[in-house]
Amino acid sequence: MSVEPAVQHGGSGHSLTYPSTARYSVFISRVRDRAKLDVLTLLYYNTVITTPFLFVYVAMSGELSAAMQFEHAGDVVFQIMFVASMFLAFLLNWTTFRNTTINSPMTQTVTGQAKNFIAFLLSLVLFSDYKCVPACGWRATASTH
Repeated sequence: MSVEPAVQHGGSGHSLTYPSTARYSVFISRVRDRAKLDVLTLLYYNTVITTPFLFVYVAMSGELSAAMQFEHAGDVVFQIMFVASMFLAFLLNWTTFRNTTINSPMTQTVTGQAKNFIAFLLSLVLFSDYKCVPACGWRATASTH
């Protein structure tokens, strides 16, 4: 069974990721310096401001209707894993905000890219569902298991 996302992203979306992330890190740092907010308060305000935009995007993209029809939504194991993933997302956001406020936005961007590269290398070692395509480099392939 294959699951297709409601929104397909092309290669051009990745070219916007790095500049947008860098600008966002600078924004976090400037807002914290001007407003003298602690990390949790800054994260709270960020969540309150962005949640309506996220909800509109999710509703318009079809993700909301797909989530409402998810067949395992009532499963207790799924609910536990869902809450655990929300906690991990909060922890990731908190550490990102904390790193940006203690260090510089440039440090946050560099450490984030280093983390992505290390995760990529670990995935090559730990998982076997990739193949080497010499013209394009490493490419993940779907597992047939």
